[in-house]
Amino acid sequence: MAVMMGDKQAAGGGKVLRSTIEDNVFVFFVDHGAPGILAFPGPDDKHPFSFFYADQLMDTLEFMYTHRMFKEMIFYVEACEAGSMFVDLPDDMNIYTMTASDEEVSSWAIFCDEEAIIEGKDLGTCLGDLFSVNWMADTIKHRGNPRSLYDQYVYTKE
Repeated sequence: MAVMMGDKQAAGGGKVLRSTIEDNVFVFFVDHGAPGILAFPGPDDKHPFSFFYADQLMDTLEFMYTHRMFKEMIFYVEACEAGSMFVDLPDDMNIYTMTASDEEVSSWAIFCDEEAIIEGKDLGTCLGDLFSVNWMADTIKHRGNPRSLYDQYVYTKE
């Protein structure tokens, strides 16, 4: 939240968003999710996840909107039940969202198991998700001849 709201002190002195009403902002979030929750890696092995809740996201987006931190925002989320994060998003904030799943569905990982062995080493993870692999492939395919976000949505959904 601090990074998105441009609060450098709350963000621990790291980089933060410094956008204005003249900027278009793109956010791509990848990790785990559940209804109304996105998960981040936690600070240590005892706390493997930190959580970001839908109401916190709505508060952050409202802050950004009222402080004129974007002209338009595109928010892509790759996580299970990702659509649950945006059920209360107002229609009048110039924010377009596309998620890997709706409020009740898992997102599907790909390139797992034997497909995640690189130079003989099993990485023990999946290397992609159907959602991001498809929208990125569509973007690359149409480089130089961009498509609308709606056309990309239709392709990715199919």
